Parts: sequence; C-alpha cells; structure tokens
Amino acid sequence: MATTNPALYYQPSGKTTLSGLVTLLIGGIAAIWILGIAYTYAVGFIPFIYINFIVTGAFGILAGISFSLFVKKGNLRAPGKVTLLTAIATLIGLYLHWAFFCAYLLHRASDIPLWEAYQSYLFSPSKIIDTAKYLLDNGHFSIGRRGRNTPVTGGFLALIWLVEALIILGGSLLLPRVKSQEPYSENLNRWADAEELPGRMSHFEDVVATKNALEAGNITPLLNTEPTDEKASHSKIVLYSAEGDSNCYFLSLKNVTVKINKKGKEESSTDTVVEYLRITPAQYQELSKKFGS
Repeated sequence: MATTNPALYYQPSGKTTLSGLVTLLIGGIAAIWILGIAYTYAVGFIPFIYINFIVTGAFGILAGISFSLFVKKGNLRAPGKVTLLTAIATLIGLYLHWAFFCAYLLHRASDIPLWEAYQSYLFSPSKIIDTAKYLLDNGHFSIGRRGRNTPVTGGFLALIWLVEALIILGGSLLLPRVKSQEPYSENLNRWADAEELPGRMSHFEDVVATKNALEAGNITPLLNTEPTDEKASHSKIVLYSAEGDSNCYFLSLKNVTVKINKKGKEESSTDTVVEYLRITPAQYQELSKKFGS
C-alpha cells in the first residue's frame, strides 16, 4: 500500500560506519562459507529432492539471520548499501560453497583427501566450471522409484541449481534489508525496542479509513476496538520505542486474515495497514496499557 505522506513514517538515515560495513562483508562471507559446508553434507546424505529444497530454504533463512545480526551489530541504517554488500558477500560465499561441493564429490569418488581437493577447486574457477559441465551431462543424483531412478541432467539440473541459488540469495538479501529499515534512535545511537502487543483486536475491514485516521494522529479506531482471543481474523500491533528519545516512538498495524482451506486446515495471511508510523509517547502508553500484557 502506498504511503500518502512519507514524513509521517520512520525513514532510515542512511548512516553507516566503515567497521560495520567491513564486518557485514567479511562476516557474511564467513557465514555463507560455513553454511555452505553444512549444506553440502546435508544434501549429500539426503537423496530426496523435495527435502533438499526445504534444506535450501533453511540455508537462505539462516544466511539472512546471520547477515541481520551483522547489520544490527554494526548499526547499519542504509538499506541500499546493506543490500549491495549482502549480495556481494552471498555471491562470494556461493563460489566458496561450489568449490567445496565439487571437492566433496571428487573426494567421494576417489582417494583424494577432501582438503586437498578443496584447495584445487578454490583457486581454479575453470575447474569448477568443467565439473559443472560434467554434472550437467551425467548428473549427480537421481529421481524416480527404486530400481527406475533417472539421473537428473541437462536443463532440468541447471534449473534446479538456479532455483536453489535464488532461494539462498533471496533469504540472504531480504532479512538484513528489513533489519536496516527498522526504527533507530539517532539521538541515543541505538535500535528502538520492538514489542508485539499480546492483545488481539478485531480485523479492520476498512483499511483506507483506518490508515487515514492513524496518519492524522487519531488512534481512536484502535482504542475503541475490543480485544479478542477468538481464533478468527484479527489485527495485531507492534510498537517501537527508544526510552529517552521522545522522537522515537512508532507503530505498525497488521491485519491477519484467517481462513479454512479445502482440507479443513487453518491458514492465515498478513497485510500491513501501517508500518513504522510515528506516534507520540502518550499514544504509545495508551496502546501499551490497553493491549499489553
């Protein structure tokens, strides 16, 4: 949903430190490298392609969490720079992963020690490319029923590699960028504390009217809504604050829609009404008192 007045919302300052950027780059590469080694062993011992995609997703999420920790530690409030450095670190990390992956396959198929094979691939991109071409022609895993397994090769294997890379890259980029956009107190030089209020409110059907009221500084629509504990569509509030900085109080409101699918299972989706909307300390206290623990 488009923001009608960006001045009403928190905007990242764009400030960084050289040490924070270096830590993000070096630490991110190290994190991807370690995760890549674990990932190689995981997919090497799990012969099921569908489970492998779950493992790939875990790789991406853990990479994103690692990058986010470096963003938080370095107080990086520049989403563009964070995304660029994260992308560079991830691509370098994926190269290190591919070098280890090729070494792992060579080690399994021969008597060559793993570390020796890794060194030979690490400093030879052309050797990695040649191994990738060989795998595209011959495959390195199969799918199908026992006794009728078919090696995965060619374009289908290339597509699997591409999807895996995009999953890892997506997880690596998204989480640290989101972290770099969260409210930060420039006066106190620290991140704002986030608190999701436990009180569940009714679902706001008229999103536009609610958003307009909140942007006008009117939190009455929230205060007039009674909390509910029912397992139904509802709304939730997240408050951000930095005690000691009266200019660092923000509100996020999200609609949670709950539906029952065709299998009778409960599914939910979340839509943002407002995110990081500036509020006053008094409004923060009102909302916290009514919907807090």
